[in-house]
Amino acid sequence: DALASFACSLEARGVSKARRRDQLRVLRQLSGFLAPTSLPLQGRPELRGRTIKDYEWALGYHLLPFFKDHPLPAITAAEVDRYKAAKGREGKLAPAQINKTLKRLSQVLDLAVDYGHIPSNPAASRGGRRRVEEPAPRRTWVEPEQLMALLDAAPKRHRVVLAILAGAGLRVGEL
Repeated sequence: DALASFACSLEARGVSKARRRDQLRVLRQLSGFLAPTSLPLQGRPELRGRTIKDYEWALGYHLLPFFKDHPLPAITAAEVDRYKAAKGREGKLAPAQINKTLKRLSQVLDLAVDYGHIPSNPAASRGGRRRVEEPAPRRTWVEPEQLMALLDAAPKRHRVVLAILAGAGLRVGEL
């Protein structure tokens, strides 16, 4: 049973009995659609352990606590926007993390639409409107005139690898 499995995982992580009871009540209320061990993960053997942990993090620590008193039809676009604003005000999550939780919510609500529980997905991002704007990542690179100094400063065992990466224009993950 997915609910029992989720309850055990919460207990193993040291989640208080009151919080476990609240989360299980919400899971039952929402027909399992927000359960980390339920529909979003069922039949998905391709998901790695880290992905499942990310799902559990988004659902268990952010979405469930916020939407705990919302039956599925009460999760409207306005409520999704309220969630997004509340997470921004909290200041605990970076914009990319807030967007991850919004993506997870949208995936769950897509399933709710597919199963006929709600007519449309209020978390669907039309034109990115539901997402938090993320700052562009700061990219660093080595200028050609800096390469020799980098190679000289690098440990001997890394010099060949660094020279190949720089010479071929590769990123570290592409070697």
